[in-house]
Amino acid sequence: MAEKRVRIDGRKDSSVQLAYDWMHRLDHALGLPAGDVPVLYRWTDSGPGSVVNDDRSITLRARTAQTMAVVAAAHYNSPGHDPGETSRNPLPVNTADDLQDLRAAVADFGDTYLELVQPADTTLGRAARALDVGVRANTVDITSILTGMHNLAENYLEAGGIESQTGPDRHPLLQGAAAELTERVSRRVGMRPGEVNRLLRTVPPAGRFKALATLVVEGDIRQRRLPDGTPRHLPRDHTDRLKDIVAADLEAAFDELGRLDPQNRRDRGERMVEGAMQNVAGFLREPVRTEQPAYQQVTSLMSAVQSELSQTRAPGIGVATLHLKFNTDYWSGELHGSAGEGAGAAGSDRSLTFDQNQVIDMLEAADTSTPPSAEVRSAVHTVGVQAARLCNPEEPGRTELDSVGQALDDQLTNDFATRQEPQLLAALGYGPEQLAGVGNPEAPTTTAQVVAAVTANAGRGLGLEPHEAATHLLTTAPNERLDRAVAMSLDGVESAVGREVREQVTRTLNADLRSVLDSAVDADQGGKSRMRFWPRSTGGEELGQKVDAAVEKARKALAGPVANKDDLQRTILAATAGQAPPGGSRPGTQGPTTRQQQTSHDSRGPNNSGRG
Repeated sequence: MAEKRVRIDGRKDSSVQLAYDWMHRLDHALGLPAGDVPVLYRWTDSGPGSVVNDDRSITLRARTAQTMAVVAAAHYNSPGHDPGETSRNPLPVNTADDLQDLRAAVADFGDTYLELVQPADTTLGRAARALDVGVRANTVDITSILTGMHNLAENYLEAGGIESQTGPDRHPLLQGAAAELTERVSRRVGMRPGEVNRLLRTVPPAGRFKALATLVVEGDIRQRRLPDGTPRHLPRDHTDRLKDIVAADLEAAFDELGRLDPQNRRDRGERMVEGAMQNVAGFLREPVRTEQPAYQQVTSLMSAVQSELSQTRAPGIGVATLHLKFNTDYWSGELHGSAGEGAGAAGSDRSLTFDQNQVIDMLEAADTSTPPSAEVRSAVHTVGVQAARLCNPEEPGRTELDSVGQALDDQLTNDFATRQEPQLLAALGYGPEQLAGVGNPEAPTTTAQVVAAVTANAGRGLGLEPHEAATHLLTTAPNERLDRAVAMSLDGVESAVGREVREQVTRTLNADLRSVLDSAVDADQGGKSRMRFWPRSTGGEELGQKVDAAVEKARKALAGPVANKDDLQRTILAATAGQAPPGGSRPGTQGPTTRQQQTSHDSRGPNNSGRG
């Protein structure tokens, strides 16, 4: 005997209104516009389940229809809908069993409605089908649907509240796996779980593994990021390879899930996805593999530079102090080749550009089994200079520098690359035998000698070596480096003057150092100052001494017009011993000032009596 069904009349049965409320929330979850309520029927017998009919109507399971009718009648007559009716006919108290029936009705109606608006793809492979089953079942978020309905939650407080129960899971194994995947991917990329769920619901089921792989590879927050929090831009062939690996690994995990009974425990699916995501984390930590010329070499050099500049010895305590953000990359990962536009440049987007012939080809062809050629050393030096420019909280070129600021930037980065040349070549793979002849620097320029004096004085105030002070300056924003050098030079002085005097001393020293640096730049550029006629060594030494003198003068000014501590100590000792204090006379004798006044009026001098 064929099962019978009857139409649910919305004029008499509030189930249609309840169905509309549930549909509205499901449409929102699916990203669909709100639609009309399909024609609803209910089975008269308890056996058949809910189905979508050929005419796009829905026939509900008898128990589902009955539960919806009871809940709708109570809900739409509850406070907030018709208080008068509620007072005449008090609502019955709902029990935990009633809540369980309600949750089952939502799950059944939701699954059926989903089949109406987004029919399951029967052509999917085992892995895609397993993920689709879990995603579709989790789309019917029973708790969110019920708690989102006006005043409904209040009707179930006596039953422990809407959230006191979970489920029912129709496919526990696959629902647990899909939920765990959503949670772990959302944490990996810094998105809310709902956003990842929305992606899974809107992407065609066959393309979900690829979409997840793209999201994880491009948005992984556990990968080292740029200082402003934006992602790096790694070579396309590397990221494409990673996406393929991640997609294949996730697909393999769900293919295995698809072989199991979907009624298996939920936590088993969660554990299997957890293992797959641990594999994904390992793939993302792998070194960059690309066919782009010289990319590996530049990566090695950049890593060596950033490692060297990341920390120095803290003054006085000997432990390391960080200069760069921990777990942060300062190179965007973009490497460009150029022709005739200069040997190298660090871009404001933290990219690196090098001359194809002078740098990229040289690095790509470098033979680490033989001593480095002059061309290779020049290429390494160029990369070292630009890499040092990137290791800064401020992007290169963000602030326009004046001639002194630019000279300081050029010299600090050049000195760093020169000093670190053996380490940079070693990072490329050159051994001690090949580096035996490396290290014959050219005669320093005038600017180089002045910058050396500036860094030496900056380090002296903090008890740092000059190269450690240079690291402090290199990792400071370029337009603030001279100010930082002045502050470091005056650090450690026990100031005996007020704030206004200290500020004036600081401004004066800043101006003095700027003037000396300007003279050095003018000398190196062949300007009209008399420095151009001096040998570099003489001119640099002369200006370096001016730096020393300016710093010393400033430090003394900060100490203020107080007696020197050594003189004060000698004065105290002299007073206790009955001796004249430094610069004075013993008690009871004439001081030098009195004696000078007396003899100044006597033309015969101090010994005119002639007595011996």
